[in-house]
Amino acid sequence: MEAEETDSLLFEHNGEIMSEQVQQSSGVMDALTKQLQQAQGAGGQAGGSIPGLDLGSLMGSMSTTVIVINIVAGIVGTFYFLYGRKKLNRPMIVSGVLLCIVPIFIANVYGLTFCCLVLFAAPFLIERYNLFS
Repeated sequence: MEAEETDSLLFEHNGEIMSEQVQQSSGVMDALTKQLQQAQGAGGQAGGSIPGLDLGSLMGSMSTTVIVINIVAGIVGTFYFLYGRKKLNRPMIVSGVLLCIVPIFIANVYGLTFCCLVLFAAPFLIERYNLFS
């Protein structure tokens, strides 16, 4: 009998602790919801932001497509640079550096795509047609 009483008291004690934790977490959630609603109301938009967490100013007006093209161009540019440095291939090095830098300054999707495609192909075209040698 004594073990059953101990188990029931322990269960009641754990239940009280858990209910206190649930109340505390719901209080935190209420505070966060209230802060978010205030930030949305202050922004004047439905998609207002929390003060100090404004990512829109970091990305400017870049669309998702431009961001993906920038990432791909940066990865390929890094590969071109490292490979060109290893093989001492100047056109590959220059193209790699430009692929990492140029997309930062172009926000138009079509212009960015065209420039990146030209820079992707440039080292191979220069090597094939023996330009600049």
